[in-house]
Amino acid sequence: MRLQVLSACLVGLTVSFSPLSAQTRVAQPKIPQPKSIYEFLDRYVHGDFDAAREFAATVTEKQIRAVEDQADRWIDANRATVAQRRLAAATFVLDVSYEWHDSSPKWANAQRLIAWACGELSETPGPPQPGERLWYQASIALLSGAQDWMFLLGSSKGRRSGKPGVDEEFAHGHLSHALKRFPNEPVFTFASAVAVESMSWEVGAARGDPNRRGMIPGEIPRDPGTRNGTSGNDDFDDQRPAPPPRPRNQQSFMPGAAEVRDLARRFTKLSSEAPVAAEANLRAGLLSYRLSDPDGALNYVAQTVTMTKDAYLVYLSKLVEGAIRERQDRLEEAAAAYRAALDAVPRAQSATVMLTSTLMRLGRIGEASAVSESFLAPGPPVIDPWRQYRLGEFRSWPSLMTRLREQFR
Repeated sequence: MRLQVLSACLVGLTVSFSPLSAQTRVAQPKIPQPKSIYEFLDRYVHGDFDAAREFAATVTEKQIRAVEDQADRWIDANRATVAQRRLAAATFVLDVSYEWHDSSPKWANAQRLIAWACGELSETPGPPQPGERLWYQASIALLSGAQDWMFLLGSSKGRRSGKPGVDEEFAHGHLSHALKRFPNEPVFTFASAVAVESMSWEVGAARGDPNRRGMIPGEIPRDPGTRNGTSGNDDFDDQRPAPPPRPRNQQSFMPGAAEVRDLARRFTKLSSEAPVAAEANLRAGLLSYRLSDPDGALNYVAQTVTMTKDAYLVYLSKLVEGAIRERQDRLEEAAAAYRAALDAVPRAQSATVMLTSTLMRLGRIGEASAVSESFLAPGPPVIDPWRQYRLGEFRSWPSLMTRLREQFR
């Protein structure tokens, strides 16, 4: 009897609940399926560059694999324009990767995509196609902005991702593929030197006086292996032997003093190469100062301002000149150099701080106050070139990408 009553109750519950559930059931939202890589590339090649930002924001592992495994089909879909489509796909990759360049956890995806795009271009038979050199410039600028020096330079002790393309880039360096396609191209040789310089920034800092204010990390003993080192300062006496440059496979790659000395020679050689001469002189000057050769440094930075009117380079040359003059206790000349830097880039922070401090040391408090007040004046924020110095050609990223996109539109 109890079993019959229980069964009846269960039937009643089923009958009473079922219609209500049917009436009130809320339709489950459909989970949007990842869009096809073909759709993204079609939009991008027709000028919808928001497609790259959307891809970066919603990307899945499946879509990354789709680029690596399937994008070739999209490229080959129109044989008459295959070169332009290949360049468009590679440029799409750069626009996507830019969205992750500021230390995003997704930067590993950028490495995968850039490695894929580099393989597409560098492994294409025949000479480089139109726009390819520009693509390498833009990709190197982006990697510099991300400060991914290992990916740019390579190292046999580099990371292992398990992805053949990425591991190839880490082993030999993205720049090696650029130079393979464009041998002896000064722009790429220069980029390699800039990457090493950025990695060497702390070399010599431990020797500096911790109480000495300065924007440059530290001075490095001149190479005792030569009498005159960089420029002929004979009164420097350091009898410690200079270590030989370390083989790349024994580095992580972290440069030391020997690499910095070699780097100074590389920039000196590049200082006569027209496309990069002005900036090579600037960087040779800063390295000469770091290598305890202030007179040689002043000669180099003076050359820069005769070669270019680029406000970025003029500002940095005058800023470095001011730092050297201040180190020499030639404060009037230092103040004049800092003012010249501010003439090139008004209200830039580094020159403002340095000039204000120097004027105060000179006892010119009213002038120092006026300089500080000018920095606080209303107006759009000013990008300080000194904050961009270690990022190489990243400052040119917007213009490089504008030119690159025009190649396939």
